[in-house]
Amino acid sequence: MQYLLAQRFTSYHGLCQRQAPAADQQSDVILQTEKNILVHLFITAKTPLPSRMIIYGSHGKIVIPDYWKASSATLYDNTGHATSLQVTQNSEFVFEIQHFNQLWSQHQLTSPVMTPTLTCHTVAIIEDLYRQWTTSI
Repeated sequence: MQYLLAQRFTSYHGLCQRQAPAADQQSDVILQTEKNILVHLFITAKTPLPSRMIIYGSHGKIVIPDYWKASSATLYDNTGHATSLQVTQNSEFVFEIQHFNQLWSQHQLTSPVMTPTLTCHTVAIIEDLYRQWTTSI
């Protein structure tokens, strides 16, 4: 999301439900960008919910069902009018694989998309959240 928005996350808070030493069962995180855009993530392995992404904007929203493998989305304007969007893709990781292959063929060691700075910033946020969750359990 930081790459898509061209903004870094500057504030974040979250909760996690886990049973040590097992992996997380659920987490709920809110992140805020430097221009005050809020990103809300709810991830669960505990409750069978549909996987989806909803992007809210000032003119409506986009709903992307099963966003990891999405081939369609629905654009809703503020009046509720729906427009169906269709995309054809082969795999949930096809873009990442193509990007890696392009970098590999050009002998590049780092990605201009997921830069080392962006990667370190993202990992630092996740690490800080886990540290908070570990000390609060």
